[in-house]
Amino acid sequence: MHVKFFPLAFIFSLFLDFCYAQKLPDVQQNSVVAPSNVKADGKNLEWKDTFQALNKRTNLQYTLANDEENLYLVIKSSDAATNNKIIAGGIDFSVNTDGKRREKEGYRITYPLIHRTSSKSNKGSGKTQGFQRGQQTQQQRDSIMLALRKVQLLQVKEIKIHGFRAIPDTLVSIYNEYRLKAFASFDQKGAFFYELAVPLKLMGLSAQTSGEIAYNIKLNGIQMNFGGGGGDKKIKLSPGGSGGGGGGFGGGSTDMQDLLSATDFWGSYKLAK
Repeated sequence: MHVKFFPLAFIFSLFLDFCYAQKLPDVQQNSVVAPSNVKADGKNLEWKDTFQALNKRTNLQYTLANDEENLYLVIKSSDAATNNKIIAGGIDFSVNTDGKRREKEGYRITYPLIHRTSSKSNKGSGKTQGFQRGQQTQQQRDSIMLALRKVQLLQVKEIKIHGFRAIPDTLVSIYNEYRLKAFASFDQKGAFFYELAVPLKLMGLSAQTSGEIAYNIKLNGIQMNFGGGGGDKKIKLSPGGSGGGGGGFGGGSTDMQDLLSATDFWGSYKLAK
């Protein structure tokens, strides 16, 4: 029997990550001044891969921060099932400037918006994408899925918005004149990183705002109306299976019931001076 040994440095790195995660609160507790070199480009550089909270409900690491001009949200997900849910329906970030935990009365931003491919265009995709289990190793399948995910993010060109009175449209380009920015990426280990910058003035805020704002972070999952009774069964999708998010789901079998259920949490934030 072949036994696989991992380098000591690798094991130590996993141990440090575990200890770091255990120390993080479920919801961010502090105000944070954004790094002076912040650039909302979807690259985890200026944040140095450290976060203010690890939310157990959504399995997301995240940080809310601000400077004089913008409110920033950075998110990291290293979990394959969570990444599948993000790809399936995007992330909603809602802000209620009155401090009330109500989405309808606030501002909402949805990203990434990955268009689903039709069943016709998916026909035979298992063969072209190389998801035949008898021919590829798990490492090869993961590599193919990661490459697909990166291509999908590169094709995202719009941000969905709600509640912004200064913006007449519900969809804006990722390169818009309002300085609203949202970009995401996958690293070589398959971790998802998301970076959002929202100008404070678009929400009627300034860095001198004294009160707390309420915010909501939601993983939408697949939004579908079946029009009939469903039962309580958990449906499994293997990599390459269709069902939303512009393609198949990677990282082993996926719980369809979880993908169909939105997951969210609320928090409060006071702008750093």
